[in-house]
Amino acid sequence: MKASKKLKLKLVHAACLILTVCMLLISCGGATAMTLDDTSISANIYYYWLSQYKGYFLESFSGASDTAGFWKSNIADGVVMEDYLRDIADTNIKKNLAGLWLYDKLGLSVSDSQIDSVDADLADLVDSYGSKAMLNQELANYHINYNILRDIYVMQEKLSALEDYFIGENGVMLPSDEQLDSYYRDHYTRIKYISLNLFNSETDSSGATQTIDMTAEEKEEIKELAESLAAEIRAGGDIDKLIAEHSDEDMSAYKNGVYIPDTITGYDLIDFALAMDIGAAEVIAMSKCVYVVKRLELEDKPYTKDEMNQFADLVYNCSFEQYQEMLKSYIANIEVNSQIADEYTLSSIYY
Repeated sequence: MKASKKLKLKLVHAACLILTVCMLLISCGGATAMTLDDTSISANIYYYWLSQYKGYFLESFSGASDTAGFWKSNIADGVVMEDYLRDIADTNIKKNLAGLWLYDKLGLSVSDSQIDSVDADLADLVDSYGSKAMLNQELANYHINYNILRDIYVMQEKLSALEDYFIGENGVMLPSDEQLDSYYRDHYTRIKYISLNLFNSETDSSGATQTIDMTAEEKEEIKELAESLAAEIRAGGDIDKLIAEHSDEDMSAYKNGVYIPDTITGYDLIDFALAMDIGAAEVIAMSKCVYVVKRLELEDKPYTKDEMNQFADLVYNCSFEQYQEMLKSYIANIEVNSQIADEYTLSSIYY
């Protein structure tokens, strides 16, 4: 019995030594994955960022799954999902590297309070795992440890400081009037629409409103009405008059229409409207309502009189696009360790 206990203690001690050695190897930062002049990111940090993008892709893409079928699926002639998403991830990681290089070149700094915030976040993370050792066990799956994670968090603060320097409230890269108008014309769509509900509303004795699904016959009548209204609009009918007469949604505050930026996607109405031709009128049937939508020509600088706050993000989005293009301009100068890049695949890494 005593011998058995000694053996167990030896095994535990050996396991701890192995874990310690592994963590020491990780803490050295490993090989360099990417370099821009005198700034680089290690293979460990590259793996971690790649794994974060993998998780994002799997959560964001409809029908995505961590299976061979998904990663090998064709999305274009000769292009599989693995290669398509890997290119997106690598481009963004390279932009991170370019940002860290610029941060150093510009002599920027992060405040003590920002560093304190990083340490507070890490302390909360340690508490959630019970100990730093337990956290390190999990982080080892990402090829990093506590110290490297702290480095990554500080890098993210540096990148935030760089973004604020260029496109913050007093940024040096705020767009000119011409750049702003060009962005508006490239990224916005104007529509007007009639919304026809496929349900009825009733108020009960307590004053609460409840919705009651229409019958199949009632829904069919609504869809026929929508097709009739679309045909009338195509024939030159006054859409404003038809909205006032038929729409279940009050559109009176949007007399000049609704402006949709192409940064908002994933909604049937918006995705459909963005794909329409200017002047077209179409019916979009959804589960709760039917829309009759007409796409219109863009107005001249409507963002200068934005009463409904439809362009709240216009300046930032325009600035951010310019900022991202600037970071991309440094990618050609980045040296990539192809051995590491070839070793890590989205389909195989941990996330």
